[in-house]
Amino acid sequence: GRGSGPNDRAGNIDFRNLVLTRKAEYLAATTRDAKGRIAAEIVANVRSRGGRFLKKLSPQQAKDAGFKRGVAVYELADEPSVLEKAKQTLRQNRAEFVAKVTKEHHHEGVNGNNPGGHVNGVHDNICRMHMGDALTPPIRGSGQSYGS
Repeated sequence: GRGSGPNDRAGNIDFRNLVLTRKAEYLAATTRDAKGRIAAEIVANVRSRGGRFLKKLSPQQAKDAGFKRGVAVYELADEPSVLEKAKQTLRQNRAEFVAKVTKEHHHEGVNGNNPGGHVNGVHDNICRMHMGDALTPPIRGSGQSYGS
């Protein structure tokens, strides 16, 4: 088979795991600035460990740069693309993540009657998203509120 390419690279696995540690916070954030700050912190964390964000050149770009045909060539991605990729990864699989977190917390008895079990209101915000609270913004392009 063709394999899964970059998904199996250690750095990409570490990046996705780091994103998972901040995903609830990102989804609970109510401002674009807060979400951007979380993404920027993830990017800074990756870079502080020596990680890089690369983009693959098209075959024509690689050829124009003097590389042989069939050689995979990468370059450092620009900052706006890196931040957008971090935010995209934080948003990815939102429905499944919210359902899983909500189920785990309710299963553990954290159902709003135990405010001590909530971390900075993250659980409350995720539950509101899950329940389709009127404060939850619509999913872009869907025309529906989340959880509807």
